[in-house]
Amino acid sequence: MEISSVKISGAAEQVTSAQIVASIDELLEDILLRLPIRSLIRFKFVSKRWLSLISNPQFAVLHQDRNPAPKPAIGLFLPCTSFRSNPTKFEYINFDVHNLTSSPFSVLKFASDPSAGSIKILQSCNGLLHCSSYRAQRPRQNYHVFNPTTKQLTTIPKPAYRRTIYGVSLAFDPTKSSAYKVVCVRASELVSGSYQIQIYSSDTAGPWRVSGEPFAAKHDFKNGIYWNGSVHWLGHWGRDNSLYFNVDEERLGEVGPTPNNAEQEAEMTYFGESCDHLNLIQMYGRPDVEFYVYEMRRDCSGWDIKYMVDLSAVTSAFPGMIRTELDSYDGGYYVLSVLSIIRGEKEEEAFLVLQIPGKAIRYNLVTKTFVKLCDFEGAEDEGYLRFEGVNAYQYIESLCCV
Repeated sequence: MEISSVKISGAAEQVTSAQIVASIDELLEDILLRLPIRSLIRFKFVSKRWLSLISNPQFAVLHQDRNPAPKPAIGLFLPCTSFRSNPTKFEYINFDVHNLTSSPFSVLKFASDPSAGSIKILQSCNGLLHCSSYRAQRPRQNYHVFNPTTKQLTTIPKPAYRRTIYGVSLAFDPTKSSAYKVVCVRASELVSGSYQIQIYSSDTAGPWRVSGEPFAAKHDFKNGIYWNGSVHWLGHWGRDNSLYFNVDEERLGEVGPTPNNAEQEAEMTYFGESCDHLNLIQMYGRPDVEFYVYEMRRDCSGWDIKYMVDLSAVTSAFPGMIRTELDSYDGGYYVLSVLSIIRGEKEEEAFLVLQIPGKAIRYNLVTKTFVKLCDFEGAEDEGYLRFEGVNAYQYIESLCCV
């Protein structure tokens, strides 16, 4: 009886201690701030009090300050139906083959944009998705910033549409600020054949304002990549200088031509940012299994070779990548595409996500090892890629408020 009483007394003391800890907001917050984002999302369902605490914008800022390093992506979103379909469906590729998690969404349908037949992802930027309704260059289309982790959404006021819009890019760096900016490149109203930049800031909630003077360029502004404080655009075929816009200083700059073979025009195979690194892959003519991964220098003075890739071992494991007959229309002897380059906190964690017929492969850029990530559903024809000419958008867990 005495031993039993001691056990009961100890349990009662433990319960009381837990209740005391849970009743002190400052102490509970300090504990929660030490947890990963995935756990925090689950803990929102513990109680209304925990939901209120974790959903507080100030909590997101404190969590970012406690964990300042750039966050690596944990998966990819790929649009798997035409943007004309209603709604657009997305395939999700999970990077961790030992801990499979479900996608935060399979379709995007925003209540604030009921007129949109389909929502398109334009860009992934440090945990936020920049989206639009179909055909974003047209006056009736809307722009949105969406956090797929928290499901928070904001609709951006429409920029002036008196001139053609060539591209709209999101600029967001949670290590600097919880606010973001949107950079719009449109035709100049003052100088024929020139461009003009407009900026929207979330901290002031608009309005859009003109930045700088009109400028001339030979660039495609649809696929701007935000890195190192600037939005970057590549020149055509790697022969024109790359262009960047420093968002804080509101200043345009140029980088020399991308690495290329002077005798051939290079096709940009991949251009993207991950964990504060900007990488580029170019191929010449048909897809190949040997190529370089380039990285932009921090001062934007040019590109350096970062990795040498040899996918010969992958072709041996998956011979369906090799064409039995050369089809000049389809472009080469190998059936492959690079979906994304993912950098991590450690150098040895760098890998590329490779699409081959019916499958996605994770190829480590340092150890040269690889593993199958998934099989694509409905990929019956082993001779072709399911996702032709589409962009893959990184999923980075984030508590940031939009």
